[in-house]
Amino acid sequence: MQKFFVSKLINKLVCLLAKYFKPALLFLLVFTSCHGNLPKSNLILTDQIIKLTPSQPRPKPIFGAHFNFADPPNEIIFHMVIPEKRPILAKALRDAGVEDLRMSFHGYYSHLSLDKTVKVKQEAKLTNKFSWFPIEVFINFIKEYNFKTVLGVNVEEGPETAVDLLKRFEKADALNLISSVELGNEPFLSPRPWPPEEYAQKSAEIINALRPFKVKFAVAVIVGKDSNIPTKMTGDEYCERTLATLAPLVDLKNSDDIYGAVHLYSRGVTPVAIKQFNDIVRKYSKMTYQVTEYNIRLSLKGNPHLTNAYAMEFARKLNNLLATPEITGLWIHSFPYHAINYWTDGRQATVVGFMDNKLSSEDLKPGWHLTPAGKVHHFYQSLAWNGEILAFFEENNNQYWVVSSPTQGKLLGVLNDHKEPLETIVSFEDKKISVQLKAKEIACYEIATGKRVTSLHLPE
Repeated sequence: MQKFFVSKLINKLVCLLAKYFKPALLFLLVFTSCHGNLPKSNLILTDQIIKLTPSQPRPKPIFGAHFNFADPPNEIIFHMVIPEKRPILAKALRDAGVEDLRMSFHGYYSHLSLDKTVKVKQEAKLTNKFSWFPIEVFINFIKEYNFKTVLGVNVEEGPETAVDLLKRFEKADALNLISSVELGNEPFLSPRPWPPEEYAQKSAEIINALRPFKVKFAVAVIVGKDSNIPTKMTGDEYCERTLATLAPLVDLKNSDDIYGAVHLYSRGVTPVAIKQFNDIVRKYSKMTYQVTEYNIRLSLKGNPHLTNAYAMEFARKLNNLLATPEITGLWIHSFPYHAINYWTDGRQATVVGFMDNKLSSEDLKPGWHLTPAGKVHHFYQSLAWNGEILAFFEENNNQYWVVSSPTQGKLLGVLNDHKEPLETIVSFEDKKISVQLKAKEIACYEIATGKRVTSLHLPE
């Protein structure tokens, strides 16, 4: 017990010296290294103030999820169709921090009918099995519970079908709930396949037909030097040829209603990927990007998303994307099968393999469950990134950011992705905030008062 208090006292002394007198800190460290009887500090110390520079305020990106209705068990469909289950599904989405649902038809669903769905699946060479449902079920759900949607149409169904779909949203007074109309899903990976020129031409026909509805659009773009996609060309070439074909058909350079639909996985979950997109896209367009699919893993075999280690890595990498100005929205792949949430009836769960020994009896209570990454996603969407973004800084896997909250003034977020606690001073504008975080912790502070608002601890 005595050693504990001595250690704690020296930690405090080192922190004070680090803040106010750097030479004294150096002396103490040399003295400690020469005299092994002094306890070692277990804090990460900074000998200078972390100064955050204000940037031009910009809106936070949308927090979304790919709304995966086409893989069994199809609980999303059942919860939408059964009225008494809809509020349960809505709460599960809100608890996971989801505000926008990516409803992608993916080449396996047609809103026109079951027969048309079968035809689309045959053309796309897809075999997904699910109970067909009218699109009005989805429209009524998002309208009732105030969600928005990235609406992914099948380009192979053509402009008349897309117009019919938008008219159904219009009839329901729900056009304002469409974040964008996404033109197909990963045409460059389709077994159909889709040559870039054909994809661009079909997309242009739909864009021009839907522009009277005053909606926005998302066109699939890809980058990469490998030529391992079905068309046997590199991602860079596919993107270049798509945009070159599309540009004159929709006046791409002068259009402000078209996003790039980007998918980021594994090593691609980084701002560097956005720079790679810009290198090609900026030749043709000023578009920003909707990341309509992303995950820090290419495969979730073994269900790493059920662990705190995954959640902390997810938190840190997601921060870098949120801080990237060209990104206007992020839709995690997917709900409820990957990353942020799963559903269980107690016998099977919507995780890889439908079961995992990491799931305890409490985790297998029938219903919807947040993963550790889901807790991060909710924490970010509801508080830590909920407001205009004012600053961001990263150093040695520690991150600091400021948002202007609509309800709590300016908030400082801090992430400590280390196995030791963190203690430092953060400066923003004319305020200095003293922060202390446990190992593997994320916390929020009110800048005006320096008061710690709340935190999320993710111990390994």
